[in-house]
Amino acid sequence: MTSRELSETIRYHLGELEVSFNTDDPRNTLPVFNNSHKVILDIGCGIGQTFVATGIAEDESRLLIGLDNEIEPLHYGVDEFSNLKFINALADQLPIASGSVDMVVSRVTIPYTNIPVTFQEINRILKPGGEIWMTLHSVRALLNPMLRPSGSVSAKAILIRSFFLLNGFLLHCFGILFPLPGSGAYESFQTNSGIRSLLKKNNFERIVIKRDNHFLVTARKRTK
Repeated sequence: MTSRELSETIRYHLGELEVSFNTDDPRNTLPVFNNSHKVILDIGCGIGQTFVATGIAEDESRLLIGLDNEIEPLHYGVDEFSNLKFINALADQLPIASGSVDMVVSRVTIPYTNIPVTFQEINRILKPGGEIWMTLHSVRALLNPMLRPSGSVSAKAILIRSFFLLNGFLLHCFGILFPLPGSGAYESFQTNSGIRSLLKKNNFERIVIKRDNHFLVTARKRTK
């Protein structure tokens, strides 16, 4: 496939891969894998760029599974990275056996899912002691598109953003989310206390939350 034939979606993921290779880019953030991480699931994998950028894409001793709800980047990943396995599915309906995964990673994607159900699914598929690494959205991620110059944001876009902001408050206060009427899409912002509470409810411990260039959360599934 030539550069002229690449779709906007594939160009986006290739751009993400380029960022992941550039350690000086403030957008760069990657998980660290160790020898105990034999089965790894990447939720919202795109073309598999996280596995490629971390250097484990060719490690045949591991089972590396990329999951995405868009089929086009998965086709690209299959063609380019033969050692990776890809699944077209949703984060809140993981077609993976219970207790079979050592680590789940997700960059950018979790905020666009039904997070309470997604966490239940991640808990289900992880082995005891399994780990999760994910980046989330602060409230600014939802507010920024609404703060553009007057007239550049449509009334419909403002209404949709307002609905997602309300979802963020519901997630923080009550641990629930609602789909956008009509489309069924999910999006929300997350808070430290809200995410910590949901993770504890879903059998996670050793929860670490870091906020600098990214809203980064790591946790481990309890062993008992």
